[in-house]
Amino acid sequence: MSESENLPPESTVSPEQSEPEPVKAVKLEAAKPAQKGSWLGRFFRHLFSAETRTGRVVRPVLRAVGFIVAFYALGVLTVYLLLYQPVRAEVRSLQETLARTTVELRDTQEKLQRTEKEVLDARKAEARAALLEGLYPVTLARLHVANRNLSDARMSLNQAEDLLKQAYPVLETQKLADPKTLSTLIELTRADLGRDARLAEQDLERLTSEILLIVEKLKK
Repeated sequence: MSESENLPPESTVSPEQSEPEPVKAVKLEAAKPAQKGSWLGRFFRHLFSAETRTGRVVRPVLRAVGFIVAFYALGVLTVYLLLYQPVRAEVRSLQETLARTTVELRDTQEKLQRTEKEVLDARKAEARAALLEGLYPVTLARLHVANRNLSDARMSLNQAEDLLKQAYPVLETQKLADPKTLSTLIELTRADLGRDARLAEQDLERLTSEILLIVEKLKK
């Protein structure tokens, strides 16, 4: 037997299977370390988490506090709606009423001032008329004195005194003149009529000047 016959048969391998394909390496990512977070976050997780003893104690307390705060807020809102709002509306209404009353009062005061001025002007007009009426018998008295008719002069003087007295109240209240001045001149004239007609005539002249002066003051 030849040597070729003793050799094992050659295996028939295809070219595609001649060499095995290399295995691709798998890139393993390193495990990320657990993030710890900030100290503030850890604090709140510890404080409010249901998994911690502190959290299990704090959470009911917070719920109770929240309930109390909500109840208090509801009470405040109720007081505001039921009490404060009506009172505020009433205050606003009172303020409006006060404003209207103030305007009406100011108008009334202005009307009252005008009325008082009109009344005063009327009284001053009456006083001025009384003085002018009293001036006429004073002038007659001067004529009687000039004619040495002293009895008629006294009658005219008495008539003048009665008329002039009607103006005395206005003269006193308005302080335009002192009624005692007129009364003094009348009494002086009456006394001088029994002593000296010349002095009585001078007294009547002064009385006339005083009456005319007061009449001018009453025109203002």
